[in-house]
Amino acid sequence: MTNVLLVNPRLPRSFWSFPDIMRVTGKKALMPSLGLLTVAGLLPDDWTARMADENVRPVSDEDLAWADVVMVSAMLVQRDGLFACARRAKALGKIVAAGGPYVTSAPQEVLDAGCDFVIVGEGERTIPLLVQAIVEGRTGGIITVDDRTDMAGVPLPRYDLINPRDYDAMPLQTSRGCPFACEFCDVINLFGRTPRYKSCAQVTAELSAILDTGHLGSVFFTDDNFIGNPGRARELLRAIADWNRAHGEPFWFITQASVNLGGSPELIDLMTAANFGYVFVGIESPDTDVLAATH
Repeated sequence: MTNVLLVNPRLPRSFWSFPDIMRVTGKKALMPSLGLLTVAGLLPDDWTARMADENVRPVSDEDLAWADVVMVSAMLVQRDGLFACARRAKALGKIVAAGGPYVTSAPQEVLDAGCDFVIVGEGERTIPLLVQAIVEGRTGGIITVDDRTDMAGVPLPRYDLINPRDYDAMPLQTSRGCPFACEFCDVINLFGRTPRYKSCAQVTAELSAILDTGHLGSVFFTDDNFIGNPGRARELLRAIADWNRAHGEPFWFITQASVNLGGSPELIDLMTAANFGYVFVGIESPDTDVLAATH
């Protein structure tokens, strides 16, 4: 049996932390790391996983001592936290594997910082290779897979590993990728220009798994552009609305979308019917020539 500690480094004051709002709501953090919860679902059945979210509480020496492998996921704003965690884990003789958006963008920098394994690409393809490398006793290196994940193969995230009372919202991802080419966004570099989707059945199963944790309230659909495919969005919104009504409407929803949502009253009505309360809209530019260039 292998013990794996999944570490989400502390977020500095940023779009993803909202410390003042957390003080008002009484929660410790905005959301758990969906990436790490998904990684946990990819680990072998005979491996034991624990979540350690530094936005909820510091990672203790006892946490690190328990682990055989420490897996850390980081965005760019978590870079310093990733390096600090890796140093502590290596000092205790642990295997350290790092992945996530920042690591995928700068793998050699992370390897040079002392991490044993650096994971580049989507976890559904890379985590099995990491597990194989650890089982075979390899000492490290960059594990990279360029192929995009078939979303039908994404496992149910291990929502059971966290305490929902610590968080303001629970995350759920229904798609990866975006058809647009906005300069401010690295989504197409990470996930491509062709959106890929989970089935409606997968999405409602994840809603049920979140409900099983005891969470009530907000669920954040973390899709980079929820309406990247408007036809698929309509189908999914109807399924979400049906599920929410059938379960007594335990959730209200937040997501991210491109500004062309404003041109579709039908989509807006479907989102309202499904109990969406907020949409974060990314606007590349008010210049129509720029908008045309980014499609």
